[in-house]
Formats: sequence, structure tokens, C-alpha cells
Amino acid sequence: MALSPLMVRNALKRELQNKHFNIAVDLGCGTGDLGIVLRPNVDYLIGVDILENLLQQATEKNVYDEVVHSDIRLYYLPSDTNLIVMLEVLEHIPHDCGEKLLRSFYRVPNIILSTPLKFFKPFSQGMEHVSLWTEQELRDFSFQTRILHGLFQPTTIFATRYF
Repeated sequence: MALSPLMVRNALKRELQNKHFNIAVDLGCGTGDLGIVLRPNVDYLIGVDILENLLQQATEKNVYDEVVHSDIRLYYLPSDTNLIVMLEVLEHIPHDCGEKLLRSFYRVPNIILSTPLKFFKPFSQGMEHVSLWTEQELRDFSFQTRILHGLFQPTTIFATRYF
């Protein structure tokens, strides 16, 4: 994720209040802006992204314990991961791949994700939006959802799943 809308970062901050996780993986970490938000609530934080130039920026922020260059569809989560964060990422992969990815996450007890409700021009780095998701589709994967509305920002689904 190159640049998250402020409303998504703020929703993540609120979601993390009074929560603590041992191992979290920020899939599509981009420049690491969300790592800064996650860091106080996580013992060991891993950032994963496919774009090396963004990973370099994430590394320079010095908030991740580990930074991994990988397509999130090919990345193997550590077996003891107890939080996945995937904000403004799901829309960048084909829908069928997104479904497969979400199914593969069933062993992870906590997931926080967001995705826009409609296509819009990407903020930067040329990452195209190729799939749209509905609240119902995410609920079918056991997520609780809510809609985030922001002035001059895309309407976004913010979804959480805690087991």
C-alpha cells in the first residue's frame, strides 16, 4: 500500500486500542506508514511488499523487525502469526486470488483489512485496482464490516475478524 487514506489510518488506530499481538504481518506494507501505527501494539512486526522501492522506505522508518520482498500471494506466514493487516491491498489482486488468499488466512486468529467500494485512480506507484469487494463477500469470510466515508477520499470497507 503506497499511501493509505487518513481515515483508514485513523480507523486502524481506533481498532488497535487496548489490543496487543505477538506477531503481526503487514501485507502490502508499502512505505511502512502503517508500521508506525502498528508498532506500539506488536512484539514482532513483519512488513511484506512486492515493490522494492517502497520496501526501502519502510526499512528506513525502522519500525519493522523484518522486511520481506514478496508477492503477498506467495508469502508464507510464520505459523505463530496472530495478526494480519492488509489495508488498501486486496483490490490490487484478482478477485479469485483474493478469495484464495483469504481462505488461506483461516488459521490466523485476527485480521484487519480495508478495500475501496469502487475503482479510483491509484495514489501512486501505478498499482492498478483490479477487483472490487462487497461487504457481503467479506462477511462470507467471517469479517465484521463497516463503511468509512471521508471528504475527498474513496468510500472504503473496513473489516475485522477476531477468533
